[in-house]
Amino acid sequence: MKIHTEKLFNKDFVLIWQGQLVSQIGTQAFMIGIILYIKETTSSVFFVSLLILISRVPTLIFGPIGGVLADRCSRRNIMIYCDLISGFSILFLAFITIIMPPKSYYVAVSIFIVSLVLAIAESFFRPAISSALPDIVPHNRLSIANTFNQGTIQVARIFGQGTSGILYRQIGAQLLFVLNGVSYLFSAITELFITIPYYQLNNKKASGQTLPVILLFKNDITAGFHYVWKRSGLRSYFLSIMISSFFVMPFVALLPFYLEDVVQCGSEWYGYLMGTFGIGTIFGFLLINTSFIPSKIKAILLVIFVIITPAGLLLIAIFPLLELVITSFLLLGIMQGFLMIKILTTIQLSTNSTMRGRVMGLFESATHGLSTVAMVLAGIAADLTDKNILAVMKFFGITGTFLLLVIFSNNHFRKSFITLSDS
Repeated sequence: MKIHTEKLFNKDFVLIWQGQLVSQIGTQAFMIGIILYIKETTSSVFFVSLLILISRVPTLIFGPIGGVLADRCSRRNIMIYCDLISGFSILFLAFITIIMPPKSYYVAVSIFIVSLVLAIAESFFRPAISSALPDIVPHNRLSIANTFNQGTIQVARIFGQGTSGILYRQIGAQLLFVLNGVSYLFSAITELFITIPYYQLNNKKASGQTLPVILLFKNDITAGFHYVWKRSGLRSYFLSIMISSFFVMPFVALLPFYLEDVVQCGSEWYGYLMGTFGIGTIFGFLLINTSFIPSKIKAILLVIFVIITPAGLLLIAIFPLLELVITSFLLLGIMQGFLMIKILTTIQLSTNSTMRGRVMGLFESATHGLSTVAMVLAGIAADLTDKNILAVMKFFGITGTFLLLVIFSNNHFRKSFITLSDS
């Protein structure tokens, strides 16, 4: 497919980028604000955990469906509708929290319904935007485009999470929700002026009959699986990242307990470490885009980083020292930033535009969905072992590192991974 511009910072990319910046800052502030609101009004750890679970599970279920829609519908329209639905949903929640008492049953139900709607909308939005980027920027600048897009999310996370607590205390939850709702609507309005190439896929059988919608989705999702499975490079990418995500994310779920009960430092260190990780991620973004590192070396570094990520987290479980934890999170952030951009760009460039939405939807589902399952399992394991956090962390770290070493010891698997990375 011919890109309709040779410039990176063309009108379409700039509109997407600035819309993401505004809406993501609002989203990060909203998520912290809603957690603080639930904690303040219910004092329930269960409700807070349930909210986090609701915000992540839909990706596992709706990711592949969102990928199908990204291939069969206008990606621009999907982005617009998702932002509109998100914006009006949050404004509705703000309205409910204004007219109802804080501890009202209707407020609690509205919070969980709106959180679910936002998570589902995100499941459709992410495949649409990740599959659209290669069609609006030059392929040789796609890595930089992904860097700006993902960097926006990281900056928004740092800024939004850093200011949300202050904003929550200063202006209250209701106004914070209103600002987030408006940020989504602003993003939707700017997306109206974006132009993204769109090609209508065939909806008919060989006989000329139109396929039923359910069968159409089933066939499309199956075609996405087959597309990935038949390509050894993509297959190796998916398997290795799925394993890495599954065995790394439990560390995030257990981190607050690890810091307070094992390292014995204040709960504020959770925020400090997340900020350190975010800063490291930005350095990783810069590293992957440096021209003085040959493509072959970057491919080899990718293999090394995938393997040693769970090993690095295992290290802090064996040696629970705060200085080591800080250093580890900075280095892990650098590796994750490098991995994020390289993997995303490689999958985008190695996939046909008409199939890209389904592949990205499967990728989102495989990584985010499985990481949610792993976080839940880690929580259950921690409870069953009477909060033996170190034992659970060591189990996930050792198992993840061992499995990654085993699959990369396979010569064909390793060559397929490196070849795709170097292409």
